Amino acid sequence: YGDWSSDVCSSDLNVTRIVALMMRKEHLSKHPLDDEISRRAMDLFLKSLDPRKLYFYQSDVDEFNQRRNDLDDMVNNGDLKFSYFVFTRLLKRVDERLAMINVLLQGEFDFTADEVLVSDLDKLTYATSLEEAKQRWTKQLKYDTLVLKADKSNKDDIRERLKRRYQSIAKRLKQTDSNELLQMFLSSITMSFDPHSTYMAKDDAKNFDIQIRANLQGIGAQLKMVDGFTVIDRLIVGGPAEKNGQLKAGDRIISVAQGEDGPSVDVAEMKLNDVVGLIRGNPRTVVRLGVVSENGEPKTIKITRDVV
Repeated sequence: YGDWSSDVCSSDLNVTRIVALMMRKEHLSKHPLDDEISRRAMDLFLKSLDPRKLYFYQSDVDEFNQRRNDLDDMVNNGDLKFSYFVFTRLLKRVDERLAMINVLLQGEFDFTADEVLVSDLDKLTYATSLEEAKQRWTKQLKYDTLVLKADKSNKDDIRERLKRRYQSIAKRLKQTDSNELLQMFLSSITMSFDPHSTYMAKDDAKNFDIQIRANLQGIGAQLKMVDGFTVIDRLIVGGPAEKNGQLKAGDRIISVAQGEDGPSVDVAEMKLNDVVGLIRGNPRTVVRLGVVSENGEPKTIKITRDVV
């Protein structure tokens, strides 16, 4: 997204126009795709990118809001440049905040100060200056530190863990592809008609279909991201992983290989959807997982996929 004004994929432009046409013609509310929808969409789009208002400045939002009534015209014309422009600004702010976080974590925090950390998303405001952003992040990191201190299962150095956490967030944002950005932007438009109307990119639509059918082909494990690592959240009862007996909740997946002798793919810092894509597969095929257990023991686990 270095050059947001460069040519956008033509298929994305066509999809945008089609979504605009469908919302105008097919939505039950019969609400026009107008400036009111545009204003709602702007708020939803910014909220999807920076929900806790930790990255953008108020001046950024003020600049974006100069186009507050134009998003309806953009989607009607298949114009996606504004979404790229906003996302590029987000990546710039993320880099700035990451540098700030690393500096703050090198210092000492005063936990005796009488402070309030606002948790209600609707009451949060954007920072108006670098100093205000620093104050917000200091409070956030102090809160994160206290949460990790209260977690008796945490054996990592807290400062290093927080560095990894926010580096991971930054890296995942930079891995956002055009389909994912298109989904965020178009969903902000569709959800402005009603909260249950959304646009799904191909991979998300596939996952949605799997959930609706309650049927998938894989190993029967639910995954989550923890500090940039893919971790087993739980095993599905009766699934291949549970029957195999070697994979446990809390295990960290570090590599995935196909078949009996396929090459291993390092999945450290890889997006969760991409890791899931590597692990899923046809029934009666083999996947080999490189795993580090909670006690730090590395192992390779071979599992035969099945219908779950």
